[in-house]
Amino acid sequence: MLFVYYELYYDDAHKSENVQDFSNLKEFEDWIFRQMRQKYSEDGKCIHMYFPTDEPTCFRFTPSSDGAGYKIFMIRGENGIIYSDGTATNGVKFWTKEVREWLKDCKERQSCPTFDFAPEDSEEPKPKPMNESRDWHLVIEDYSDPTDVAVYDFLTAHPNESESMDALTEVIKEYLQTHENADPDALMYDWHDFQYFSESIPADLYAKHGLRPVTSDTQISTVDGSSIISFAE
Repeated sequence: MLFVYYELYYDDAHKSENVQDFSNLKEFEDWIFRQMRQKYSEDGKCIHMYFPTDEPTCFRFTPSSDGAGYKIFMIRGENGIIYSDGTATNGVKFWTKEVREWLKDCKERQSCPTFDFAPEDSEEPKPKPMNESRDWHLVIEDYSDPTDVAVYDFLTAHPNESESMDALTEVIKEYLQTHENADPDALMYDWHDFQYFSESIPADLYAKHGLRPVTSDTQISTVDGSSIISFAE
């Protein structure tokens, strides 16, 4: 736990001293930057935020052009004072190595800020390359009738059967979302229906998820390197 002592400064006639607690320096840092409603720097000059790195002088920031400024003059940790500009310590200045390094990080964040902007909504997933494809087989069988078996052959860009199955699941869900009265979640409980619409799925939708259908063979009962789905009527 940290206790941060600061002066809230409007002008010489309007200022007050305050104290606020934080879990750690990182939480304090994020709190500082969240307050900012103007540029961190102007023309390379640190007039809105100032983090000392040479000696423990007062560090400060002004969130808005028409609001109060914050002047931090002391930070107390669990084992004592870890930073002081001398205001509350009889002119004696002090900072720990941790605080010195932290202030350098704050200054770097001021100079080169980053923000967690979301990706563009218009970006479409790129099809997975098929130049390193391999064979993958989906076997659908009725475990109550050993003669009722269907095998679907694919070229897959995925490294294993599990990822190929996940990709096919996404293909089917996207396909069903374009059809009226279809329930993408319900399909996965009855793979027997796959045979009725598999050939209607566009090739580019398969390719988008790194799959390319090759053949369909209802006579094969076991295939090496395959994923097996069992169901009962």
